Amino acid sequence: MRRSVARPTAIDDQDTRLDTSVAAMPHGPFANLRRRIVLTYRYHGARQVAWRVVTFPIRFTPLRHRLKLGSPIETEQRRAASWYREKGRPVTVVIPTFGDPRHVGEAVRSIRRTTRAERVRIVVADDASDASDVAALRAIDGIDRLILGERNVGFAANANRGIAAADPATDVVLLNADIVAREAWLDCLQYAAYACDDIGIVGAKLLYPDGRIQHAGVHRNLGLPIWFDHRFRFKPADYGPANVTAPVLAVTGACMYVKRAVLDAVGLLDERYPMAYEDVDWCLRAWEGGFRVVYFPPATLYHLESATRGTEVGERELASQTAFWERWGDFFDGRGPSVRSADGHLRVIYVTEDTGVGGGHRDIFEHLNRLQARG
Repeated sequence: MRRSVARPTAIDDQDTRLDTSVAAMPHGPFANLRRRIVLTYRYHGARQVAWRVVTFPIRFTPLRHRLKLGSPIETEQRRAASWYREKGRPVTVVIPTFGDPRHVGEAVRSIRRTTRAERVRIVVADDASDASDVAALRAIDGIDRLILGERNVGFAANANRGIAAADPATDVVLLNADIVAREAWLDCLQYAAYACDDIGIVGAKLLYPDGRIQHAGVHRNLGLPIWFDHRFRFKPADYGPANVTAPVLAVTGACMYVKRAVLDAVGLLDERYPMAYEDVDWCLRAWEGGFRVVYFPPATLYHLESATRGTEVGERELASQTAFWERWGDFFDGRGPSVRSADGHLRVIYVTEDTGVGGGHRDIFEHLNRLQARG
């Protein structure tokens, strides 16, 4: 998973400039209405469109609960909010940053709008930005502690600066500087984290400003297996499979709820990764330590990462890539006798619910073709 490196820019007019990506983000019940109607018609037909039009006004009244008009995601959000009101505990939100801090200000304001001040402490860790950027960071209201790095060390080491400054009695939420929080996001993350004792890390559904999915858990990139990618990237926000709570290989460090038990047992991010792979490594170490990593879609935030950002790979990314596969190569590709027959061939067992037309056999053939292509 590649992580872009921010470049410092002039911010003399910061207070008078509008962040167009934030301003353009959809808000409220009428957000993306035309797109939602088109997608409902495409996937559910005219009858479902008509039903939703007729019942739309009722969704703003108490009758919505009796008629079960809310989505399962909304129901889970209400359940999480109710749990959080009674059982919520303090957390430390850690935001690593470098360069132009405009997004940091928006992130902090959105966190303060959507959480209880007495339960959230915000720590911002700066990775040796220019003096003008540091001055702008100091001017942001709502930051409880600002940590200034003397030298640029990369995402993992800078994030560790912030985590080390967290209250040792609290869990930690790691957030990118370009995250914009939405209602009940923290309620949902903490609710999911404490659903079971063995859940250690929880990730959220992240959306691009236009409402499409940016992150719904992490998996290995099918087209380029040396990298990892986000599941369901560019799908609509209400894409069915992306609304299923499930254990996942990893979640992005752009938004990651980490329980204190994981920090105590597994440790901090591995600083051998200067840029990229550090979040996947952390999640894999959590799995090895007996903790589950869970994707919980009712927790939803915006991630301002550009949908068309460049894919240029720098020296830091390549160094992280080398370090990751030196550590985890055998875990993914060299599992030895446990998955191979006496003649060295892979043992593959498939269990499918249906092998009819359009059923499981197509998935099997695709998987076998990919395995064959991998050798």
